[in-house]
Amino acid sequence: MLNTLLAQEQTSTTSSNSNGVMHHPSTSTIKTIASSSSTTTPPLELVITSVINLIERKSKDRERQTSSLRNIDSSIRKEGMWMTLDMIRELDLLVQTMKMTLYDPNYAYENPLPGLHQLHMETSSMTESLEELKEIMYVNKRQVQELNSRLRSIAKTVHEVRKDIRRINKKFNKDEDGLYSSSSNMEDRVVLLEKGQVDARVKEIMCGLDDLDKKSSLQLKEMQMFWEQLC
Repeated sequence: MLNTLLAQEQTSTTSSNSNGVMHHPSTSTIKTIASSSSTTTPPLELVITSVINLIERKSKDRERQTSSLRNIDSSIRKEGMWMTLDMIRELDLLVQTMKMTLYDPNYAYENPLPGLHQLHMETSSMTESLEELKEIMYVNKRQVQELNSRLRSIAKTVHEVRKDIRRINKKFNKDEDGLYSSSSNMEDRVVLLEKGQVDARVKEIMCGLDDLDKKSSLQLKEMQMFWEQLC
């Protein structure tokens, strides 16, 4: 496709030279090459080589155009004496058209190599930036994974602590229920003792305490007398 475009450009340049009109190479061909390159995605070396060949051909075309102008100028100077007025007017019109074409910005030619060099530099810097961004994203991914692992371990620990707290609370509730039932039984026993069994209980306690010393025996007798009087 690139060779076809270059051949078409060469053909158009040759036809314009045959008509005696000099044109500056336009940027339409380069834009067409760029668009076709972006569509078919050719290798970068092929694109650069094609652009260099195009520049060389355009420079040769410019040299041929300059040579043609010089030949025309020489012919006019030599044969102007034998030309008619109509021929001179036609030549003047043709030269004016050529002059307008020379200064027309639509036919101006710009060297694409600096732009390609700048594009290469920007592409390289963008590639480096993308590599740095990939490294940063990889580090952030690892940090997020570590953070998620820590959060999961913390959640597991909290769950285990809650289970332990519930188990301890159940145990405390059972112990409180046991203490309450034992205290209620003691109250029932006290009530039973208050109803007339104090004397029998005191006699059971005093039985088998004869081997105590005199002081202890005296105290026990005083306690026995106190409970007997109380009953």
